[in-house]
Amino acid sequence: MPQIVLLDDYAIEEGDLDWSPLAELGVVTRYGRTAYGEIVPRIGTAEYVIANRARIDDAVLDACPALRWVGLTATGTDSLDVAPATAWRWPTCRPTPRPAWRK
Repeated sequence: MPQIVLLDDYAIEEGDLDWSPLAELGVVTRYGRTAYGEIVPRIGTAEYVIANRARIDDAVLDACPALRWVGLTATGTDSLDVAPATAWRWPTCRPTPRPAWRK
């Protein structure tokens, strides 16, 4: 089964999002927070990573050759170095902007 790593799920309030459906897609490992130096070891050989504030830059992408997809739970893309991800033709995604009623 594919490996799915959530690097900083603390950014999603408990109860706001149910992560359990991910378990149907692969083996899920969740971390509350991940410092920059912990990113590569935590991703390891995972194919999928979901991040919020953990910085996924060119060095991380190069060090994680099994990685095939990066998802962001943030409303911006400042935690992902988009140019290298695009150059490798890796799909990336992020949620739509927060609805006005949630502001």
